[in-house]
Amino acid sequence: MVKRAVNSDRSTAALFELLTKQLDAQTEVASRLRSACQTQAALASLRVARLGIEPVSVNTLKARANARPDLGGWNALDKLRRRVKSATRAYSQTKPSKGSNKILSDAAEADDFSAQLERAHRLRLRLESAYLSLYRIAREATKRDPVLAEEFARHTASWKQEFGLSLIEAERSK
Repeated sequence: MVKRAVNSDRSTAALFELLTKQLDAQTEVASRLRSACQTQAALASLRVARLGIEPVSVNTLKARANARPDLGGWNALDKLRRRVKSATRAYSQTKPSKGSNKILSDAAEADDFSAQLERAHRLRLRLESAYLSLYRIAREATKRDPVLAEEFARHTASWKQEFGLSLIEAERSK
């Protein structure tokens, strides 16, 4: 519980910093940040992992912001949010510079890449589970067919290390 509070404290400070930097830059606001500044709930749900900003509930964000009087508390954060929200209208008439949204676009790319890695990892786990299930079925079938047993032994010898089949073999010998 303490770790989560520490993370949301850092997240809140990073959110203050992001909004302040965006206002100081006076450039076009990235669409993710623009969307996040539309409402308090959207701001609380913003996630920019690279900057350490994690989504929290609005009440948690308010409590964490108020716990940071050095940053101005919740009222200061909400004022920043409203200023960034209104600044999007003012800056939208100016042509954005090439690097103006680099921080958020890099963070978005990192988040997308993390999500792709997570999906690939889950898929790999599912495929390994399916393979091991089929391996067990084939192992049972080898008891009835000697030709299949020979093919199965060759397959096991080839892939034993790759799939950790030594655990299955140890299980079999019991």
